[in-house]
Amino acid sequence: MIAIIGNSDRKEIRTLRGSLLMLGYPAAAVTMSDRETLSSSLAVVSFDRSVSPFVDSERTVFADPAALASDEPGVASRETLRIKDRAEEVVEIKNGVRFDNFVSKCYAERNGVSVFLGERIPLTERELLVVRLLSVYPGRYLAARTIAAFCCSDPVSDGAARTTVYEINKKAKNLTGFPLIKTKPKEGYSFGG
Repeated sequence: MIAIIGNSDRKEIRTLRGSLLMLGYPAAAVTMSDRETLSSSLAVVSFDRSVSPFVDSERTVFADPAALASDEPGVASRETLRIKDRAEEVVEIKNGVRFDNFVSKCYAERNGVSVFLGERIPLTERELLVVRLLSVYPGRYLAARTIAAFCCSDPVSDGAARTTVYEINKKAKNLTGFPLIKTKPKEGYSFGG
């Protein structure tokens, strides 16, 4: 959902990505040449004031790398919140998505409470990230590696994403009899709410 252009080993990118994940926003570090991810991301964060040729310039959010790498108290937090707020604006204006009050035909999320087919479904932070990521791409199947890249804080295998989807569907089926996430072998996972 939010692509951060740059090397995932850089302190400022690790700080920003980790903070966005904690705030409930799927985010991944990508290279400037990753056309597929950049063109499909809802917001793109750039550190060098350049806009990727694969991205609508209105979806680009510029970040201050010095602020994110700062060890001074509060500096990185303020910059992260500024970027989050700007990314929220971009996602809402350009894509019509608001995560604090998301509603689809079978699923709703309000103030951190998830409801599927009228039943409250208790999702972990990672599960909520996966549902959020898939919900903004309805009808599109995402590979497990893409889900892992955007929703898992540590470098993990595709198996972590598969396990997370399994757990989401297990909870949904126990409550309603239906899965929340659709699966298609060799294509991946799609939002079913």
